[in-house]
Amino acid sequence: GDLEISDLPQSVKQRSRVAEKEIRYPAVLEIHRSGEKIVKSSGSAETMPCQPMSAKSANRTKIAKTENWPERYNYGESILRRRSKRNFVRKEMNADQMMAFADALCPDILERTRDVAEDHSSVCSGFICGSVVGMKAGIYLVDPEAGNFSMAREGFFLDDMAAVCLNQTWLANAAVHFLFLADLKILEDRYGARGYRYAMARAGRMGERIYLMATAMGLGCCGIGAFYDQEAVELIGLDAETRLLYLVGVGPVKS
Repeated sequence: GDLEISDLPQSVKQRSRVAEKEIRYPAVLEIHRSGEKIVKSSGSAETMPCQPMSAKSANRTKIAKTENWPERYNYGESILRRRSKRNFVRKEMNADQMMAFADALCPDILERTRDVAEDHSSVCSGFICGSVVGMKAGIYLVDPEAGNFSMAREGFFLDDMAAVCLNQTWLANAAVHFLFLADLKILEDRYGARGYRYAMARAGRMGERIYLMATAMGLGCCGIGAFYDQEAVELIGLDAETRLLYLVGVGPVKS
């Protein structure tokens, strides 16, 4: 059935106002209204996970968990220092740092139960490794349930992905590109038009986690939300229903 979403209070709306006079564009309102209702499906899509591509490598790297990641700044300092930094330099990121990021892409059970969209199976993550100590260059997929990642395509793809991201060549100097992907058909079947909002919100939250971790470790970080969609599908090797929602570049920057 349909679930109605309660309207935001006026106090909240006022905080987000950026102009004294607001122009109401019919097309924007139509887009908003199309995603106002949650349409819950009882079909097989309820349990179908996001499978954007098949990993060619049978070798899976277990994500190590430790209480002491290589941080330079604590949480509070990281929030204050958090900025987008694009002045990447082609230097290797160390393995401990990479493992920390991979761990961050695996939410624990408590976090999953608090998610607005109730589960994560229609949104998945991966990364393009270009320059990490001890790791082959390639495209990797993360399995958060199993706590591991595996290679889907081997090769150096950072230059090509920078071109896909509207030819922003500086992005090729990052050590890693983190990817957030969604199966649009599963989203539509499960939540109707509102599913896209859930997926984008999820990608944004995970991207912000990457931002804060990069800041804590003294690395640069910059999110990308604009790219050539079909070119991204072809480069990563996604299936027909899956799209790249968000990309976050991370790596050493000029001091």
